[in-house]
Amino acid sequence: MHQMALRRHPAVLAAEAQVKEAAARNPVSGRLPNPEFESRLMFKDGSRTVFEGALMLSLPLSGRLGAANRVADIDLALAEAALSQARKQAENELGSILVRLEGARTKLALHEELAARSAEYAELARNRLSASLADPLDVSLVLADAASDKRALTRSRLEVVQIEEELLLLIGLNAPHLIIRTPVIEAVEICSDKESLVAMAQQHSELLLRARLEYQRAEWESALASRARIPDLRLGPAFNVGKEETEAGFAFSLPLPIFDTGASEYKASLAHRGVAFSALEFEVRSVNSRISMALNRLAALDAALEDLLGEVGASASEAFDLAEGRYFAGQTDVLRLLSAHRTHASVQLEIIELKVARHEVVLELESVIGCPLHDKRHQH
Repeated sequence: MHQMALRRHPAVLAAEAQVKEAAARNPVSGRLPNPEFESRLMFKDGSRTVFEGALMLSLPLSGRLGAANRVADIDLALAEAALSQARKQAENELGSILVRLEGARTKLALHEELAARSAEYAELARNRLSASLADPLDVSLVLADAASDKRALTRSRLEVVQIEEELLLLIGLNAPHLIIRTPVIEAVEICSDKESLVAMAQQHSELLLRARLEYQRAEWESALASRARIPDLRLGPAFNVGKEETEAGFAFSLPLPIFDTGASEYKASLAHRGVAFSALEFEVRSVNSRISMALNRLAALDAALEDLLGEVGASASEAFDLAEGRYFAGQTDVLRLLSAHRTHASVQLEIIELKVARHEVVLELESVIGCPLHDKRHQH
């Protein structure tokens, strides 16, 4: 699935096409202009008198070809960085879908268990009502609870099917009966030191790399606009072929930038460079902020999971076991059983959702940093 996503993801395909386009443009960016042949053929009284010709070669002494070549190199580096980012995003998107699919399947198994238990309660309530051992109101509550669990089971099955279709669409397969294996959702420990994560982002983040390259490109574009204001000298061999003799020499020309000095293009490039620098500064702040927010969300999710997996979850499970035993023994009413049943179910569902959310935050953090955190984490 990993290889399929990288081969068929539309963002990856578009980025690959952009790399090919930039690579095709790169070799011709710094080439000399083509030479030009200039000639004149003069006639007098219907007969040729003089033929003049000159081969003109441009000498870009301003250095604009070198600047244009640097811009093309940065364009290629930008396209490659965009391709790397697209591939990592495809990997993270696949990871997110797989985690959500595993969460949906886990919830489906829980809903199946809850629906089966509710159906058992409903059958028991009907039998007690037939034997005149139960209050009709209590029976109605049990039946309503069973119907609610049945609807939740239907929604859970639909969620699994939808996520499976989303996955098949991502990897480009049309195999509805394909068995898809998903990772087990377990809490993973990652590096929570912000300074270390920021340092990793400085080295690996395509977001920062592209912002830096955009600024470098703007700098070289301003250099190109500045050097383009210097006119290129054009010279080459020239000859005149007349009736009596042939003359050889040199021809040269130099444009005079009187009406179009290139000042407006240069000023526009300077303004664009300022915009690129501001965007780079903002991207640095944005990466730091996103890392901080992700760490804060992880801390909040970890605290909630610790509560639910600890005393809260144990209490809910114990309360449900006691309520069920007492209800079957006729020592408590159905309201307490349903309350304990709902509390236990809600805790289990919330644990699943928190684990999925935690994996999503880790994937988001990896997307911001630009590299996986597998080397920094281990399974509990």
